[in-house]
Amino acid sequence: MLVHPTSRGLDPARLEPGRDLVLDIDPAHGLDLPDGVLADDHLDQEARARIAAGGLPAMARCRERLDAPLTVDGLCLPWLWEMRIERAIVTMLGQAAALERALARWEPEQLVLVGADARIRRSAAAAADRTGVCVSERPAATSDAPVPARRSAIELRRRALRASRELGVPSRLRRGSIVFDSYWPLMALLDRMLEEPGRRPAVMLTRLPSGPRRSVRTALRGGWVGTPGPADRRRAARAADAALAAAGRAEPAPLEAFGLELGAAAHAETLAVVRAHAAGTLAMAATLRRAFGGARPASVVSAWDGEPVARLTISLAQEAGIRTLVLGHGAFLLPQTLVDMDVCDEPLLWSEAVAPPITNRSRPIHVVGYPEPRATPPPTKAAPRKRPPRVLVLAQPSLGGVGLTSPRIAMRQYEVAVAAVLDAVPRAHVVLRPHPSGGPATERALAARFAQKRFEIDASSSILDALAASDLCIGTITTATLQAALVGTPAIALNLMGFEWRWPLGADTTVPVARDGAQLRAWLERWAAGEALPGREDMLAALGADIAGDPVERMLAILGSPPQR
Repeated sequence: MLVHPTSRGLDPARLEPGRDLVLDIDPAHGLDLPDGVLADDHLDQEARARIAAGGLPAMARCRERLDAPLTVDGLCLPWLWEMRIERAIVTMLGQAAALERALARWEPEQLVLVGADARIRRSAAAAADRTGVCVSERPAATSDAPVPARRSAIELRRRALRASRELGVPSRLRRGSIVFDSYWPLMALLDRMLEEPGRRPAVMLTRLPSGPRRSVRTALRGGWVGTPGPADRRRAARAADAALAAAGRAEPAPLEAFGLELGAAAHAETLAVVRAHAAGTLAMAATLRRAFGGARPASVVSAWDGEPVARLTISLAQEAGIRTLVLGHGAFLLPQTLVDMDVCDEPLLWSEAVAPPITNRSRPIHVVGYPEPRATPPPTKAAPRKRPPRVLVLAQPSLGGVGLTSPRIAMRQYEVAVAAVLDAVPRAHVVLRPHPSGGPATERALAARFAQKRFEIDASSSILDALAASDLCIGTITTATLQAALVGTPAIALNLMGFEWRWPLGADTTVPVARDGAQLRAWLERWAAGEALPGREDMLAALGADIAGDPVERMLAILGSPPQR
């Protein structure tokens, strides 16, 4: 049996179950890859749930041995990078379990690893040890070098900025500034601060706000946190090398999962993540400590504190006695293992309904509402009568490395949604909306499957503009589904994942939820016949959009008040 790292670059029609096994899938191959070729095809939903739940305890076992040697100058590198470590361990657990089940089903005499990396070797070794199958390797077939893509002006600017950062930029902060670790929910707050004289928002050059003009205005007003220079990088590399050498002498903790001994593999995954990021983390830590110890900012505002760079920034601001606040970066609707917003001094929630399952409740926790002020949301639109309806279909991210659902989900979601629309509302104009975490390749592959119909792929307009221009949204487990209510667009949630979502896209919600194509067609037919779809109030309540007052003014008042203890 040939084991391929991914289906990317392969012709799915030439792969055969029992002869070929693919560990990762190109999302565009979600329908074309034969059943049984993808390793995940051999896992049921119960196994996926066990894999997703197994990452955190496996990481904890590894950290028992590695936290001490990998703590440098007060910074525990495995703690800072635990989100990536857990994802790597979950991926490894999934590969090992899927390989073991595929071997049991097909009973090959030999596994041939094609172009394998270290993780695949470890997973294959664990599965083969149990079954007695021989393992060998061969290099992946070479292909012609791809033609370099033409770079846009935006991409060229980004590349130039990245190159300048490598040289190092000293920090320049004004005393009393508010440092923004930028992400889209913070832009309304940042813009309001830029409108009001006397306020001092500042930027981090490693995470600039959207738009060069906004970035420049913010830097001129409050300054910036710079980037490490060559000397910082050299010192950090020496410290990282010494810590990793000490960690390399630690014995892996035993770990049994799915009947496989995976302790050494989980240990290696943890070390691999830290090795990839240790030097850069320590260099950035030196930059942050200088910035926070100089012209002391009043606060640091971020959109997360679980993501590694944000966690570093938040924890070093706290070390310097600087107030830290985190505004949620979206609606938390999936099961959580690692909890975001548990580290900062003060979380700012859209609502409790879409908040992460915060465990640190001994702090001030502010409910501020949806972070962008808008006019009162309009009533839900009715289906148009005199023109073809415009139906927006949101992409379902494949949630790679999370282990909760099949990696085929992105293409399956699209196919079920589009087929139902074309069946129930044949005149509809279908608009596909790629998820920000991926490109439009999946959408193009889907449009090719329905070549006789007209499709539009909208990857550039703002999500609220895309929703406002649509008559109906077929949504999924993303914040964008809830945002449809802000512009009066009715939404149907399509849940093909095999488990129940959180309210308001599951449980006792009034939002229409379809769990297969037949249920989706039924809702579409009711809408096309003139029935008003329910769910508006639940979606607005979940976002906190029904909270009276201006959420930005509420956040400004919190920033302007003394920290609560």
